[in-house]
Amino acid sequence: MELFAGQEIVDVADAQDIVFRGQPLAMAFAVRGHAESLPDGFTRRSSSEAVTDLRRPVKSGTQTIEFVSLLLWLITTGIIGSIIYLAALERARDFAVLGAIGVPTRQIVGSLVIESLVLTVVSATLAIPIAYLVALGLPFPSEITAGLMLELFLVAIVVGILASLAGVRRAVTTDPALAFGGA
Repeated sequence: MELFAGQEIVDVADAQDIVFRGQPLAMAFAVRGHAESLPDGFTRRSSSEAVTDLRRPVKSGTQTIEFVSLLLWLITTGIIGSIIYLAALERARDFAVLGAIGVPTRQIVGSLVIESLVLTVVSATLAIPIAYLVALGLPFPSEITAGLMLELFLVAIVVGILASLAGVRRAVTTDPALAFGGA
């Protein structure tokens, strides 16, 4: 191995020993500048083409992670929706009283949506330090960018609104007569 301007340079034979156990194989050669001619069987790639080519092997892994993420968001929607629905069931009589005294439906709906949003935003806020802790234990580098955090909160807000729909429906359809009944 040679040192070139503070960087290690590995010749082809050493790289083949390291990566391919000594077999006479090579995936790519990086050069500085612009190569005028190429040996037979080689093709020239731009930087962006090389990046696209390097991402190809991890594409299926990335798709799997995105699919699992979608499933987890669906499960989250179901769990938070169940919590909000149970809260609406517990307060059915309260909603009946509110309906009987003329409280606008939008206030009842708003209270359940806000409750759901608080639950999802607090969960998203707690997820950020947990993600940093998990990233420390990963065997590969992982980035948690500001854009990903923004995406997390936007998805959490959408999930919170969707999760509140079942509870909202239950609260809105509660009969005001229930407030005066013995049930």
